[in-house]
Amino acid sequence: MESLPPQPQTARRGWSLLQGVLLALLLAGTVWVAWAAFRLVPFWTWSAARLAASARLALDFPLYPPPGDGMVTGWVYGPVSAIAYLPAIGAGEPLAALQVAGWLNAGYFLFPIGALGALARVKLHARTDLGTLVGFGAAAWLLPYSTWYGAAALGADTVAICLGALSCLVLAKSGPLPLAAGLSVMAAWTKQPEALLGVAQVAYLAGTAGRRVAWSYVAWLVAWAGGTALFFGTWFGWEGLWHGMITVPSRHPIETGRLPGLLWSWWVSTWWVWLLFPATRWLASGQRGGRPDVLRRSGDLLTLASLGLLPGGLAAAAKVGGDQNSLHAIAYATLGGVAWFAGLLGDDRGPVARTARLGLFGMWALLIGLGLQRVAGHGHFAIREPGAQHRAAFEFARARPGQVYFPCNPLITLLAERRDVPFDYGLLDWRQAGLAPDAAAVRARLPATLQWVVFHEKDPSREVLRFLPEFDRLNQSGPWDFYHRGATNADPGIRASP
Repeated sequence: MESLPPQPQTARRGWSLLQGVLLALLLAGTVWVAWAAFRLVPFWTWSAARLAASARLALDFPLYPPPGDGMVTGWVYGPVSAIAYLPAIGAGEPLAALQVAGWLNAGYFLFPIGALGALARVKLHARTDLGTLVGFGAAAWLLPYSTWYGAAALGADTVAICLGALSCLVLAKSGPLPLAAGLSVMAAWTKQPEALLGVAQVAYLAGTAGRRVAWSYVAWLVAWAGGTALFFGTWFGWEGLWHGMITVPSRHPIETGRLPGLLWSWWVSTWWVWLLFPATRWLASGQRGGRPDVLRRSGDLLTLASLGLLPGGLAAAAKVGGDQNSLHAIAYATLGGVAWFAGLLGDDRGPVARTARLGLFGMWALLIGLGLQRVAGHGHFAIREPGAQHRAAFEFARARPGQVYFPCNPLITLLAERRDVPFDYGLLDWRQAGLAPDAAAVRARLPATLQWVVFHEKDPSREVLRFLPEFDRLNQSGPWDFYHRGATNADPGIRASP
């Protein structure tokens, strides 16, 4: 009797081959979109201004000057992100330091996704599924503006989300409560709205592990908060720390008219996550007893954290000078959705896993397409050497010690002359909070030999000119604006483009 041809086995081989090809293409697209974002870190003056906080720590300058001090650093976040980028300062030159910081930033951005993949490898049955989870997670984080911003520019957000998400994953894995509490508290010491994460975590533990465990976690949160407050208060000074982290941010008015648009941005970025919720509940209904697996627990906690962080994120983003990068709720919801998706992939029932995989591949391709559209539309790869202006400005300032002031880029003076200067946007920030420093205090922080106040065309503000009315003459050279006093052609050097 002739045996029937092994059609099911052939079909499975064909399906596996198709999966492999699709996975390779989608991973390549994700790498391309990710590189387009990560390489932009040195491009922004804003990145350099944020890295200046790390330079201040390295050079032993105050990060949180006391009220009334003219050395306004503009640092209104916790100190953790400034510490996180400290290794970059060893490069010595602004552009090289920003490039190192860009690699560090990419690591902080991707680490929670990799950690979720490490948790998922026990549940997933194939290496292709693990690659799918990590690649899709990266693509999903690179599309929304709020999370893309963290990949393409330095700031406190990427480090805060990394610490907070890791804290959630430790709890979902039933890891040590002290470790999870420490990570959660350090996230709050990175950016203040993350303090609400602890509330969401306690609610989750109360509902899943019982009140005793929840109260134990509260005790660890309090212990970590008290210990770190004592440490940072002693290091940076209580008065300056309170002024920078509490007084100034609390004085910024909230533009309530922006709240509906910000809430819409959160929904547009996360709607697909909430559609997965009924699918995960249906899948759970077919399981016999036992505890939910780690992927479902991770998704549940991360999405609950998103809802808990949303009010604080909306308030921070709607403040004068705020932006969508403060909507950390988008990052948490997205990572939670990736965890839920991975749980569907790892289900033993073939049709469920296959349907989930096809849906994920389709959405992943859409994310990459939209990401490539952003890259092409903004010409990101047309920038040959992002941040080249920082090297040129550094050489210009180093050749003229005490004569040049880059108000929006204090990193230049910090590394060229080992001297700190008031940060222009910080002066604007303080004024908007009703805490503008005295003009004499600001001028006292500038050298008497100052000849040129230099701005780049991408600089966000020119607030310091209010304190230096005598610098009223303007010469332009390429993308640079040189403000100086006296005759227009006072010095031929002013026509050189740094």
